[in-house]
Amino acid sequence: MSLDHYPRGVLVPALTPFHSDLSVDEKRFVAHCQWLLDEGANGLAVFGTTSEANSLSISERKALLERLIDSGISPRMLMPGTGCCALPDTVALTRHAVERNCFGVLMLPPFYYKGVTDDGIYASIAEVIQRVADSRLRIYLYHIPPMAGVGFSLALVDRLLKAFPEVVVGLKDSSGDWKNTQALLQTFPSFEVFPGSETYLLEALRMGSAGCISATANVNVAPMRKLIEVWKTPAADAMQQELTAIRAAIQKFPMVSRAAALRHASSGHRGMTGGMRRGLTSYGDAQFSLFLRKAFIKAMGYSDDALERPIVGITNTYSEFNPCHATVPQLIAAVKRGVMLAGGLPMEFPTISIHESFAYPTSMYLRNLMALDTEEMIRAQPVDAVVLIGGCDKTIPAQLMAAASANVPSIVLPTGPMLTRTHRGERLGACTDCRRYWAKFRAGEVDQHEIDAVNARLAPTAGTCMVMGTASTIACMTEAMGMSLPGSATIPAVHAERLRLAEASGARAVALAQSGPRPDAVMSPKAFTNALTVLHAIGGSTNALIHVTAIAARRGVRIDLNSFDALGRKVPVLVDLKPSGQHYMEHLHDAGGLNAVLRELRSLLHLDAPTVSGQTLEEVIAASEINPAQQVVRSVANPIFPSGGIAVLRGNLAPGGAVIKHSSATASLLKHTGRAVVFDSLEDLAARIDAPDLDVAADDVLVLRNAGPRGAPGMPEAGYLPIPKKLAQQGVKDMVRISDARMSGTAFGTIVLHITPESAIGGPLALLQTGDRIRLD
Repeated sequence: MSLDHYPRGVLVPALTPFHSDLSVDEKRFVAHCQWLLDEGANGLAVFGTTSEANSLSISERKALLERLIDSGISPRMLMPGTGCCALPDTVALTRHAVERNCFGVLMLPPFYYKGVTDDGIYASIAEVIQRVADSRLRIYLYHIPPMAGVGFSLALVDRLLKAFPEVVVGLKDSSGDWKNTQALLQTFPSFEVFPGSETYLLEALRMGSAGCISATANVNVAPMRKLIEVWKTPAADAMQQELTAIRAAIQKFPMVSRAAALRHASSGHRGMTGGMRRGLTSYGDAQFSLFLRKAFIKAMGYSDDALERPIVGITNTYSEFNPCHATVPQLIAAVKRGVMLAGGLPMEFPTISIHESFAYPTSMYLRNLMALDTEEMIRAQPVDAVVLIGGCDKTIPAQLMAAASANVPSIVLPTGPMLTRTHRGERLGACTDCRRYWAKFRAGEVDQHEIDAVNARLAPTAGTCMVMGTASTIACMTEAMGMSLPGSATIPAVHAERLRLAEASGARAVALAQSGPRPDAVMSPKAFTNALTVLHAIGGSTNALIHVTAIAARRGVRIDLNSFDALGRKVPVLVDLKPSGQHYMEHLHDAGGLNAVLRELRSLLHLDAPTVSGQTLEEVIAASEINPAQQVVRSVANPIFPSGGIAVLRGNLAPGGAVIKHSSATASLLKHTGRAVVFDSLEDLAARIDAPDLDVAADDVLVLRNAGPRGAPGMPEAGYLPIPKKLAQQGVKDMVRISDARMSGTAFGTIVLHITPESAIGGPLALLQTGDRIRLD
């Protein structure tokens, strides 16, 4: 995995508040920075001119950076200023910022002595790069000759770019000379140029600027962010005029007085912009917007006291077409109770609800739509935090995608798995046993009466599938990622304990609204690695890899298939659950839940990763109960399978990769050569698979193509090709099957999925013919 995203847009040079004894007011500093991010700042350029950084010691600047990160602000949102008069100080601050994983540093040239040549400034920057000696270093040059007395000429910028193209990546131009900014944008089109004033923002954006870094963003960040979002529309020019007028009014003050005025203007903002004041509708008059909003919300019966509290949004994903979410109304009631007990105001709102079996033609069509719906509702409504209630396969991935993008404090509350029931003394669970009994029915091993009886017992309660299918896999990964409270993945849907968890989630959401952490601090590269480690260890669904890739992309994190495969070679399957084992989710919960798995994986996890509980992952594990008598979670020394549940395959049929859940495959088929029997589409498969004259044998390889994202379209769960009826009636239980489709996480068999590139876009699978030989190894 790699993080290759750097913030663009409005980067705010955050003000530094001081106590009367001239020490930094750390609490207000952190609160101000968090407010700026709430208001739409894309990042924070702390410790520059506006921050009065040169009034601070090196140790104070380091301590403040640590304080910001500890508060839950992601270091990937931070560009600390590190340029000092003394080279060792610049190196120390720069190295500290890189070690704390800040996305870049804003570097002044050495500025005490004036008239320094380009050669001298070049030598200084080069020396810093050499001494820091870290490939993660990204430098944004700080060009402010009116204050520093020295700067970066075009020739010097060109020289630095040619010498250090991977390190020197941008420049803040605070020269006040628009012609200089224009020259930078024209001469270096791939260079990240940020004007130091929003006066030129629109024109700069039209020339390819990365955004702006402006002092007035401390009080005016939301309109700047809005202009960046709509700069291509007709409304942009009027918005630019308003920004220019505000900037002109503030610039009438001298620099020192200007900083004081900005501090005063921003001093009370946190109480003035949360709750009902957050994200006011644009009428051109903020006070009227608030007046109108309160008038309408009071029609719902709310008092002024209620409307002054932190607002916690609650997603209502209930639908009578979604039995996985049948308990959502009770969960919402419990969340509301928790929010109110903690002093907040709960407000539920509806979003799309997706159930796998009630989504024509396939639920993958709707995942991204639900993500957009949820994200925009979070952004549009005045919520200080949000509780995301989801369960069925695509819902929690959609909600996590939304949370990652909206970056409002969020906590996930899964609906929880169903309980099991028995049939003729055998315990049943959806939907591994759905598929097993349907295969028996197709083979003639059970009759219509028995399959009807099984059908009535497979899903005996509300909740998600009680095996390690996609829903349970995602719930476990969400908990491992730190985005839900401990225990949330495994508590059965209909247990009273699930309602107590809902109440605790509501109370915790109030705390998140007040002090974080936000999703960008929790959903870090470390968190995604932890989630993928758990995916291997639980023998989880192959669908999870598709979903976590989409979630991670919202945070700028790339999931690499080769790295995932290498991880699986170190992580064994530890959980004895269907379809890879024998037990069900209720048994995993009795065994200690996901924490029992995490405890066994300690040496393979990033234990310092933060969670929405306010604890690190290590603290969560340490606080959990141990069940020494449990037999569901194995030790690393005695695993179910010695390597992870999912392997990545490559070959001339899948040059871009494919996956197989080998923990639920037939071991004797994992090395197999057979004759291809090719089906060109889902319709072709349905028409011929049970034909008595189908030319097929047990050692053949069934192939389905044109079932991927474009081919089907929508990449349905069609990869679990049925065993041809005439072979099933002969007792054949498994065959090698390959496709560019997906497969339910509850399914089992020797099945290769997600073949890339898919056949519909010219992948090699399109060239395969019946009778060709295929080798799986």
